[in-house]
Amino acid sequence: MVFGRRKPVDQNDVEEADTDHIDLTNDDGHKSADDAADEEDESADHDTAKGVKSLLDEVTILDAPKGKNSGGSKPWRCKHCQKRYTSSYTRIRQHFFGPGPGKTPQIGCCSIANDPVKYKKIYDKYHKAEKGQASGSVPSPLVEAFAGVERDDVDMKIMLFLCANGIPFNVLRSPQYFEMVAAIQKAPKGYKPPSYEKARTTLLDACKRKVEADLAPVRDTWYSHGVSVVSDGWTNMKNQPLINVIASNSRGSMFLYAEDFSGEEKTGEAIAQFLLQAIEEIGPANVLQVITDNASNCKSAGREIQKVCVP
Repeated sequence: MVFGRRKPVDQNDVEEADTDHIDLTNDDGHKSADDAADEEDESADHDTAKGVKSLLDEVTILDAPKGKNSGGSKPWRCKHCQKRYTSSYTRIRQHFFGPGPGKTPQIGCCSIANDPVKYKKIYDKYHKAEKGQASGSVPSPLVEAFAGVERDDVDMKIMLFLCANGIPFNVLRSPQYFEMVAAIQKAPKGYKPPSYEKARTTLLDACKRKVEADLAPVRDTWYSHGVSVVSDGWTNMKNQPLINVIASNSRGSMFLYAEDFSGEEKTGEAIAQFLLQAIEEIGPANVLQVITDNASNCKSAGREIQKVCVP
């Protein structure tokens, strides 16, 4: 792998004291798993070196590659802080931009971090070269590794949002979560998320209308396929006794509503009146059966419903 043009070796540089040399090996002489993975990415980067040349212009390679595999650790000097290191080229990126979130720094940070103007210039130059490579060829493992660092930043923002707002992790299994992320990726440049007021008013009403429109095909099958009224009760986290109603047939199930029975005794008659209201909304001629659990009050409710609906 050729990293730019080969520069002549300054003999004085090679002979001077290597006070900033970093040896990326463990005490037993073996490289860590992270460093081994970095070097594998470097050795596979022969055809795409131009995509990362912007960072290599910021350092001076003090020794030419040896052997067939030009990857691995090499001595180099930063042109900005003048410090010398021996490391893989992945560490060069960390030297300028730091490690990813949650990762331990394996190399000293360059002094350009204290100069916002110079830092932004190098950062923009690097990403411009990276985007140019992505549009013209298949991304190299090294570029993909750099993109992985940015993905780690996004992942951390999502985690902070979940933890700070007490949102359970199982929401990440929701298909709507992936649809949301895909929609944000396709959003126009400069997109701003909805405000609190917009979400709780106009967007909530629009969402309700959309759900009703999506369920309309299922509702239309009630007349031809019939409906089973399914109901169950439970107590939520606030210790509120709730009873729900679901309309279900072979074409799909549809949640209708739930009612809070706080302060009201769940007798058979009360449950029967609740279910009769749902039957009237669906249409008595469309209801094939009512399904509840086998509690005594539910059995009593079933008998009350039969008195009204069964001739």
